[in-house]
Amino acid sequence: WCRVGEPPDGCIPQNTRVDRWVGVILLGAALAMFAAGIVTITVRLRRGRLGASLTFAENLNDFLCRFWWRFRRIGHSSVPREGPVLLAANHTCAPDPLFISAAARYRAISFMIAQEYTGWPIVRFFVRVIECIPVTRGGQDTAAFKRAVRHLQAGKALCIFIEGRIMPPGETSRPKDGVAMLARETGACVIPAHISGTTYRKGVVRGLLCRPRARVRLGRPVDL
Repeated sequence: WCRVGEPPDGCIPQNTRVDRWVGVILLGAALAMFAAGIVTITVRLRRGRLGASLTFAENLNDFLCRFWWRFRRIGHSSVPREGPVLLAANHTCAPDPLFISAAARYRAISFMIAQEYTGWPIVRFFVRVIECIPVTRGGQDTAAFKRAVRHLQAGKALCIFIEGRIMPPGETSRPKDGVAMLARETGACVIPAHISGTTYRKGVVRGLLCRPRARVRLGRPVDL
């Protein structure tokens, strides 16, 4: 546009076709921002203390626990950052392992998991990433016990739900001996963990879809 009396050579040229390129310009800017975000997230994951895959899984789990299951940890975390650790927890619903992981997200925690769940596509990914140990129900699984011993002797953390299964409200079960046996075999300290505020649902899918106000309290370390 030219002012009155201004020579044509000194004014800003008017491009009558610029409106045709607005969509392309906005799309290009959006793609550039998306690419920058991907690069930033990738660099941050690679610099994570737990490695890229595990850091991604922990961040995703923390978001889901706080947004969907309204998770909160009661008090401070007593899980040490290094050394062999056994967490002994009650089992109230399907997403209990996610709550335990969110309660000490600075530490990679593995779980003893029923063999039949390891074939599920999504579960298979997390079993591999966090090094879960499949266990056969209904008997003494010597191979799983030996894997758990090696896991702890390598200085890692392992959580066991001492009741062996999800307990319906009002029912009780004699705790299994696995935690005590592993602690005596490896010298790992034991962290008692209590899960509350959850809603019992029969079946894994129904348990994942409900929205409780999950709470986890971690007790002081116990030397067996």
